[in-house]
Amino acid sequence: MGSERSRHVVPAILIAAVTLTVALVHRPVLTAPILAFDDALYIRDNDLVPNPGWASTRRVFIEVLSPTVPGYYEPLSMLSLMGDYAMGGRADDLRPFHRTSLVLHLLVTAQIVVLTHLLFRNPWTAAMTGLLFGLHPMTIEPIALEAPKTKLLAGKLQAMGLGGKGDSVLVITDSLDENLWLASRNLAHVLVVEPKHADPVSLVHFSKVLITRPALAMVQEMLG
Repeated sequence: MGSERSRHVVPAILIAAVTLTVALVHRPVLTAPILAFDDALYIRDNDLVPNPGWASTRRVFIEVLSPTVPGYYEPLSMLSLMGDYAMGGRADDLRPFHRTSLVLHLLVTAQIVVLTHLLFRNPWTAAMTGLLFGLHPMTIEPIALEAPKTKLLAGKLQAMGLGGKGDSVLVITDSLDENLWLASRNLAHVLVVEPKHADPVSLVHFSKVLITRPALAMVQEMLG
């Protein structure tokens, strides 16, 4: 009886822990004040989002060939944005939009943990998979440095929008060659590790996670 109960309690605790961790890490997004990328097309310059109602709802479903956002037929996304606007979301107050995005991300993260646990029957594999998904590591090709110079590595990170003020970066690489290791030693907020040394604590501790494609394949193999 006790073992049967623990089989359900442990996964439930891990789902809650992973979801809470992802929520805490992404919490700063709730106060992000700026519009970026294609936000203007969806919010500031959109005719439908500021006018939630039956007419707008009908239009987002029938505009298959000529959608409001050129090239993207996304009726459910548009309905969500209209709902956020109805709850007070504006171009100068993006909190309702960010709140919905975070809630949906947390729900999908929890579903990933549940699905992985059902497939592999291993709660720790499920938790690690959920963290990898929920914390969104950036995936790149292997990092190659011509020389063991800190400026080279710092430049590559800055080109990817990493390593700025307040950033801490965990780099997970399939092979820690001498140039990469030596270059990273003088970067106080950058840690370069191989997949076998990546753990949930590190994933949570660093504000940004960068993983090479071969390293990601190695992590998937380890979890499988």
